[in-house]
Amino acid sequence: EYEKIEMAGQIEKDMLLAAEELDFERAAYLRDKLRELKELPQLIVSSKTKKDIAKRKLRTGLIKRRKK
Repeated sequence: EYEKIEMAGQIEKDMLLAAEELDFERAAYLRDKLRELKELPQLIVSSKTKKDIAKRKLRTGLIKRRKK
């Protein structure tokens, strides 16, 4: 459950940032993802699954790569 709350918090921050940057399409996309996440049942996530989730978030644009 903690993972779900943490992920929801990050998505919400990203959504608000997108709205501040006037990227309303991304903000709406993240809003929808946040709703989906809140509707999911509680999951038990292993460290391998966490890595898979992070990779998936990068691919789907939920998180951005850090600039070096």
